[in-house]
Amino acid sequence: MRRICCILLGGVVLAAVFSGCGGGSSGGVTPATSPTGSSAISTFSAAGYTPGGGALVTLAVTPPTGASAYAVQDGPPNGWTVSNISASGSYDAVNNLVKWGPFFDATKRTLQYTVTPPLGSSGTQQFAGVASFDGSSIAITGSRTFAKE
Repeated sequence: MRRICCILLGGVVLAAVFSGCGGGSSGGVTPATSPTGSSAISTFSAAGYTPGGGALVTLAVTPPTGASAYAVQDGPPNGWTVSNISASGSYDAVNNLVKWGPFFDATKRTLQYTVTPPLGSSGTQQFAGVASFDGSSIAITGSRTFAKE
């Protein structure tokens, strides 16, 4: 039987996941350890960002063997423009999240999108996201901060 569960981070719904959700009758999600063999690793197309210039964000996602479903969400810095989202992903402007899935398989995927910082951007900016595999979520790792060139 499949159930829909939500992953919450700071009161914001980050992912919908299917089957294997914890939390008893309340439908809450119990924090879980990283599913064996899973990863979600981020890289940027440039060493640093240029205000007004686009940069490609790439997420290499590897679900654990036998995963039946997964979803991925990534949050760029507030105020940055998001475009060119791959793999039928979408941008949730209300929550500032780029979303993919659900995928009903255990296929590795390379997910990409372009970010463009506004002209007044400065300093080091933070990205944050999660990948959720059958109810177990992991933080996206790798390049998660992006400094101005």
